[in-house]
Amino acid sequence: MKFSADERKHLYSSILLNELQIKRDQENGCNVSELEKKFPSSEALWRREVDPCHRNKTRSEVNERSQYQLRWDACMKCQREMIDREAKAHKRMSNRMGFDMEDRLKTFNEVMESEVIPLGFTYDKRKAREEFPVYSKRLSASWDLCWTLQRVETFAITPLEGSFYPNLDLRRADIRGDPDKAKSYEFLLFRYQHMLPGFGSAYCKFRSLAELRLVISAHLQMYRLIAPTLEASISSAEVDP
Repeated sequence: MKFSADERKHLYSSILLNELQIKRDQENGCNVSELEKKFPSSEALWRREVDPCHRNKTRSEVNERSQYQLRWDACMKCQREMIDREAKAHKRMSNRMGFDMEDRLKTFNEVMESEVIPLGFTYDKRKAREEFPVYSKRLSASWDLCWTLQRVETFAITPLEGSFYPNLDLRRADIRGDPDKAKSYEFLLFRYQHMLPGFGSAYCKFRSLAELRLVISAHLQMYRLIAPTLEASISSAEVDP
């Protein structure tokens, strides 16, 4: 998103992130723009990380590639097993036998209609298009809160697996389809997946329609937790289009 100099004054600034950036630059002995001049490119790659955990992860990935890959593969295997157990525990079963794009979209719509309609959202025929469902909730005369699929192409990335990347955005009521083509001041994405570290990656991949139901429900449960604060803040802002 592009911001003017005046608009940048209103952007949120994290005290913690600012402190981590200062500490990182002190440890590196230079700022980020000078890393490539002072260190080899492989070392500069992990030295630019602000989060110490991400820095250690990237350093291990670069310097201990084989060991890192073994640990990563074991982590992914454990994650898949946990999702499978959770889907069975919550009885997220499906009466659909197929696993193609049509079945996945139908499952997505079934879960959304059963869980977001009680939250005040409806399937928005005016905004939606084929293979791009949109569920919207009118929060003011000019603004809608919308659920969409961020990356439809990865929803059926392989015949055996898919990736679920939902978008929660606030947009002008007249914007249809994917808001990415709209002007920056006409929509705002809420990156709620990053509020809980690891949530977005844990509830992303699915290998069955039962697992798809689970990951969708997990994202909607996260929304239920933040909805009162989020919606009240939007409604009280009274932003003009």
